[in-house]
Amino acid sequence: MSCDERLSQRFFRFRRCLDQHVFLWFARPCDNAAAQYLRKEGWVQFVVLAGGRGSRLGELSKNQPKPMLPVCGRPVVHRVLDHAVGHGFRDFVVALGYKAQIVRDYFDGARDLEHAADARHADRAPSALPHVLSLDTGADASKVERLLALEPHLRKETFVLSYCDGLSDIDLNAMLKFHAAHGGLMTVAAVHGRERFGVLDLDGSRLSGLREKQIDPDRWINGGVFVVEPAVFDLLHAGQTDWETGAVQELIARGQAFAYRHPGWWECVDRPEDLPFVEDAFLAATRGASA
Repeated sequence: MSCDERLSQRFFRFRRCLDQHVFLWFARPCDNAAAQYLRKEGWVQFVVLAGGRGSRLGELSKNQPKPMLPVCGRPVVHRVLDHAVGHGFRDFVVALGYKAQIVRDYFDGARDLEHAADARHADRAPSALPHVLSLDTGADASKVERLLALEPHLRKETFVLSYCDGLSDIDLNAMLKFHAAHGGLMTVAAVHGRERFGVLDLDGSRLSGLREKQIDPDRWINGGVFVVEPAVFDLLHAGQTDWETGAVQELIARGQAFAYRHPGWWECVDRPEDLPFVEDAFLAATRGASA
């Protein structure tokens, strides 16, 4: 029996178990049976950039890569994939880099990717085993360099791009529909973020108030989740070397960039002091979803 035939048998054997658990493994060179099935079924690819050094995390990223920072007992990158699986995504491409082998070893041992069924996404109910292709794109590569390294593994179709350090309850399917309706080349999730510093209210020289790390409902920031058209790679090949300050700015200038406003919860693991806020928000969202 060929490798593809064995993988195909394994792929379909577990499909009936998917109402409780889905099983996740990092792609080996011979596991294209699952990838071919997902391509045939038209699954939108979900790309995760998970290769940065996380230098702002200080000692926390000295011995482990940023994607492996635990959020309520599981690495943050696992939580990102959990969220996507819960919205029906099954075809993942992950760009690794700094300490890539640690991430690979984790998923080799963990394998299972749990998700809670959500009635809002019944049209994307679990029907296929997730396929995750992980590629080491270099410890010091930029976002653009990582995307260019992934390009040969992406179909010439719309895909979702996510950073690995942000957690939220963004409705990914609604975001895809928004993107399709507006016809741009890129849509970014606009979210509300906490102020990093306490805000002082002053009455002349008198301190009248202190608002500690609150969320400003009138302030929208980059949520690190994008819907992208393959034509964006033309900009990257044309010499845009930075994602946010280069390619995205060019798309804005061309009128090809849109923002999907997400008023719900969003938190990012960027500095050590962010972790308590991320875990509190995640636990609150989990309790709300199970209520």
